[in-house]
Amino acid sequence: MTISHVLVGTDGSKGAQLAVAFAADLAAQLGASVRLVHAFEPLVAMETAKPPVDFAALRDHAREQLQGRWAEALIGAGVAFDTKVVEGPPVEVLVKEAANADIGLVVIGSHGASGWADRIFGRVATGLAASISRPVLTVPLDRPA
Repeated sequence: MTISHVLVGTDGSKGAQLAVAFAADLAAQLGASVRLVHAFEPLVAMETAKPPVDFAALRDHAREQLQGRWAEALIGAGVAFDTKVVEGPPVEVLVKEAANADIGLVVIGSHGASGWADRIFGRVATGLAASISRPVLTVPLDRPA
């Protein structure tokens, strides 16, 4: 199996950034390109916004982060990449993005969530693995450097 395109989902969290770094290293070794995707969920983004809420500004901020700070590992590794902000739940967004591109591998980070919130809302890793027809690699939070 040849992997020429890697899809990475990120929300800028520590776990997601570990996934981006892992994908950057892997893509550099394989000569693959990376699509860095952020699933923008307006109601989640609103949690940190101050009234009045400007969803367009929140989306623009996410796009800036995705192209800058969240992509630093890819930039540093010299990996070819593109970015995309897509509105919707993470699992749904990543499944659609993987189906619409020549993606050989999907990489996501673990948030390490557990308990009732995890059971009620479900994990992206679990939902993704059950919904996608591509290999999924989940990078754990406690991954050795």
